[in-house]
Amino acid sequence: MGRLSSKFFQEWPSGKGDKAARESANEITFEPYETEITTQSTPWAISLAKHLQSIGAKMYGAFWCSHCLEQKQMFGREAVKILDYVECFPEGAGKGRKMAKMCSDAAVEGFPTWIIKDKVLSGEQELSDLAEASGFSLEDAME
Repeated sequence: MGRLSSKFFQEWPSGKGDKAARESANEITFEPYETEITTQSTPWAISLAKHLQSIGAKMYGAFWCSHCLEQKQMFGREAVKILDYVECFPEGAGKGRKMAKMCSDAAVEGFPTWIIKDKVLSGEQELSDLAEASGFSLEDAME
């Protein structure tokens, strides 16, 4: 196994020498695909999603982003349908594919990115943190 590992690292483009391999890696494209949300939403998550939608909060993400999928799984399949989700690569990702204008206009640099009122939250967030950032309370969930 030591020889295999050594060979792999010797041939993998390091960014310093193997220009052809680096250029080949830049040719990779990903066609857009939908991910399946397998978790069930809690009543609290549904209420939070409704609140976020009502105040104009947006989640910016990418179909290939594992953290975006995990964020959606936290909400569950019912609540995710309520959220204002913006797919930043609706045409796919890779050479010649650009980020959606709505995402570049919002200066999205990583995924997921939440814009809630005047706050920008980068990365996967706990639902409680989204609730706090948006002014959502337990009382709101009971209405």
